[in-house]
Amino acid sequence: MPFLGYIIMALLLWWIFFSGGNQKNRPSVPAAIKLVDSGNVLLERLVECIEGGWSMASEQVEKGKWPEFGAALFLFLRNENFHSKRNRLSISEFLGKSAFEKDDLCYLARAAASEGLLKFDGNSIDLKDTPCLEELLKNNLFR
Repeated sequence: MPFLGYIIMALLLWWIFFSGGNQKNRPSVPAAIKLVDSGNVLLERLVECIEGGWSMASEQVEKGKWPEFGAALFLFLRNENFHSKRNRLSISEFLGKSAFEKDDLCYLARAAASEGLLKFDGNSIDLKDTPCLEELLKNNLFR
């Protein structure tokens, strides 16, 4: 009888440690990618502005919506490039992830911080209390 207990215990341990080995390793998918896959036109326009840089953004973003655009830009870049969803990132970590220069990123961070959408200390951005990307995109950012 004790031998049966050892077999059951071994089977349970094997199941706990090795049962997930055959599952596919699925990477964490950022929320922004899910929105693109769902055909979200606003997100597609945001991606175009990010890829087009300052000139495209100045053509497409409403004049008074720079703070919301800045917060959306930083959230999107964080979601796409930092899968750990860290809240505090430096401006230099965003360089090279979009067509925006450092001065432009600082301007957008200051604008978003002035509206309370994120915290910016001149070098680091804290996205802890920033609204979600979907909320920011619904604020009629684009012309």
